[in-house]
Amino acid sequence: MIQFEDEVAKLLAAGKTKGEAIRQVARQFPDLHEGFVSRAQAPGFKADFRPIPSGNFEKMVNLAMGNGKTRGEAIRHVVKLHPDLHQSFINRANRA
Repeated sequence: MIQFEDEVAKLLAAGKTKGEAIRQVARQFPDLHEGFVSRAQAPGFKADFRPIPSGNFEKMVNLAMGNGKTRGEAIRHVVKLHPDLHQSFINRANRA
């Protein structure tokens, strides 16, 4: 499931400022923004808007795991942000 933070991270990676990215995503995806606001009210919630730098799929998954995501969450996060790298990973795995 795509989340507000994922869309903001994509725009940050594309060079937008945090404020620009948040405003753009809130306008384009009001339902995601509403869900984000609801989750943000939970005790201990911490938004993670940091974009994962492009590169090797496996390294990006490990980096996302280092940011507190489970392996499954990390894989889903990286696949959403970089489907091209995921496809490259699949192609390499199929050749092996």
